[in-house]
Amino acid sequence: GSYIVRALAASDLFKRKTIAVAGRSEAKLRTTLDEIALDIGVDEVRGYPTIIADSSDEESLASMAKQATVIINAVGPYRLHGESVVRAAIDNGANHIDVSGEPAYLEKVEMKYAERAREAGVYVVGACGYGNV
Repeated sequence: GSYIVRALAASDLFKRKTIAVAGRSEAKLRTTLDEIALDIGVDEVRGYPTIIADSSDEESLASMAKQATVIINAVGPYRLHGESVVRAAIDNGANHIDVSGEPAYLEKVEMKYAERAREAGVYVVGACGYGNV
């Protein structure tokens, strides 16, 4: 996830977008944001909002998804933790992308959630990373 935040923060394409980071620990999120800010020299990263969410806690995932337009899911291993994030995104009107390279997971999500996502008017796109091309 930190590589994704680093790439978004360094890109001019996202300067006018609100970027928030989610995870299980506020302290770890803040430490990661501080490290990224130092690494790339973009102090604004320190001020990114944080959201406490856990893939095993559906209520926290729903709360996260309600605040999002797009969720970039880096929760892996996806076969264990990814599906709950997809479900929360769809159920709460957020688009979902991930960087999974797990074929069985990707196929399961497509088969199980494609129609539900269409009905909700959201996109669910897997394998959106360089290593997945």
